[in-house]
Amino acid sequence: MATIQLFGASVRGLAHIQDNLKNQDALLLRRLGKLGCLVVVSDGMGSRPYADVGARYACKAVQAAIIKLGNSGFNPRVLIPEIHRQWVHRVQPLRTQDAVTTCLFAWVLPDGRALVAQLGDGLIYGRLNSGYWQLFQIDKAFGNATIGLGIAKKLSDWRWLVFEEATDSVEISIMTDGISDDLLPESYSDFAAEIRKVLRPKSAKNAKKWITHQLNNWPVPMHGDDKTFAAIYLGRGYD
Repeated sequence: MATIQLFGASVRGLAHIQDNLKNQDALLLRRLGKLGCLVVVSDGMGSRPYADVGARYACKAVQAAIIKLGNSGFNPRVLIPEIHRQWVHRVQPLRTQDAVTTCLFAWVLPDGRALVAQLGDGLIYGRLNSGYWQLFQIDKAFGNATIGLGIAKKLSDWRWLVFEEATDSVEISIMTDGISDDLLPESYSDFAAEIRKVLRPKSAKNAKKWITHQLNNWPVPMHGDDKTFAAIYLGRGYD
């Protein structure tokens, strides 16, 4: 049986540390038994008073939607509306517009089939077998503001990919814009490959420490934003 590894960490950005603000990113890594595994990364919109709450509940909403729907949820047109319902239920009695957040996730079934989806900015980059692909936000809502839960009104606000063929070789990296905005598109592959080489031999605990250290010492000057990185590796062949 192929080995599944889940890694991730989230840190406050320098701007939030200086202003004594909470981390407005959120991260969830879960093994779901017969439903496979799940990684969710969310980035609360900093201009909203409950951005951190919205981000945390986005992670929980994706997990709850998958558990509720089971394998029938392996369809973004079914799963995404349920994610919205689960998120609104958790955010209440807060106003949803006060807790706007992005939502990026990867759901990988035990046989390697995968569903990845993204609402708002950030980046999902991956490889299944030998095929590379990426998701990222192109359009913005309300000028320069990203779209997210609490703003999105239609399914087309999301982007997604569904990989229906079983495989034993999966690599998926998910990151908030505190990381992706500092990367050039041509560097995505090298960035993901270098992190993969470091993480694969590590335990989840040691991997979290390493990722945290790297994010806290991000080499780009004036990196004030919160940063969250997560990855799913399935199988052996990533060279």
